[in-house]
Amino acid sequence: MPRAGKFASRLYAYFLLITGLSLLTACASVQDAPLEVGQNNSIPKIIAIGDMHGDYAPYRALMLKAGLMDQQGNWIGGDTIFVQTGDIPDRGPDTRKIIESLQLLEQQAPSSGGKVIPMVGNHEAMNVYRDLRYVHPGEYAAFADENSEAVRRDHYATHRSDIEARYRKKSPKLTADQIKTEWEKNTPLGKLEHRAAWSPTGYIGKWVARNQVVTKVRGYLFAHGGYSQEFSCFSLDEMNIAAEKALRKQDRSRDNILRHRLGPLWYRGNVRGREDEKGFDADREIDMVLRTYDATHIIIGHTRNEKGIRVSRDGRLVQIDTGASAHYGGVPSFLRVENGEFFAHTKDGFTKLKVSVADPS
Repeated sequence: MPRAGKFASRLYAYFLLITGLSLLTACASVQDAPLEVGQNNSIPKIIAIGDMHGDYAPYRALMLKAGLMDQQGNWIGGDTIFVQTGDIPDRGPDTRKIIESLQLLEQQAPSSGGKVIPMVGNHEAMNVYRDLRYVHPGEYAAFADENSEAVRRDHYATHRSDIEARYRKKSPKLTADQIKTEWEKNTPLGKLEHRAAWSPTGYIGKWVARNQVVTKVRGYLFAHGGYSQEFSCFSLDEMNIAAEKALRKQDRSRDNILRHRLGPLWYRGNVRGREDEKGFDADREIDMVLRTYDATHIIIGHTRNEKGIRVSRDGRLVQIDTGASAHYGGVPSFLRVENGEFFAHTKDGFTKLKVSVADPS
């Protein structure tokens, strides 16, 4: 395990605080057992899809083409393992529709030996800890119904003094009527219901909090952003526990696992290296990460390649964020891993990818 210096000391302190781990156990053994899914000792195929950003049309098209769901939205994937690497929300209006589809498929898949693994991306985390900069107006509208006007009216009446104090802190001369008008403009119908659903006690927030930020399926490591050598001092379980606790607390501090630039939700160093660090070697980092977790490949979203799924780092890194949503206009794609071979699928067909080694199973 490489020496991590002062950064690791701060990271240790953070993990000690939220997980109760001791320094003796924090880095003693980080290898996690591979996920075993399948029936009759078979080796099921793996399907993985990256960032969808609120666009249901390409999501549905990919799920149908992958043979994971039927026209009615029900699971037909058999014993397939399906991984969605996060960033379902923001930038498009269909987030609720995609999430509810995944929740249904997650419930249905085990009956045929399959498994759905929805992962946490930085945008899921942002919605839980109330960073709404990228929420599409249609995402609020998706929660609006015949009761939304009354919900907004009652909320304002209950919290009026706090709302007025908050607005006057920024603009002391605002009248009560001006504040109400401005607040209603900033609180479109459905927004309060959206926030309730994404809270740690809401049906989406609770679901996100129990999802994983890192996972290994057989010998393949999945994450939304990537694996830094610093965070790889911890086991996958330790990182997932830390993320769950931070999500339930709506912790938006910059040094926690949800927001840290080297954490699994935001890290881009596997793809881009670290231009700000002289002597940093991304290939050596990937070597270390793969050895640490007894894995052969890293599969990530987050860093887009609009032209399609991309393999790099001597065939050990696979990028599956292809900018599939209308917001980015990339090529909707999914990854299939079967019998040790990797395939990139689009609506026009598929291409075999050149990866480094065979199936580790």
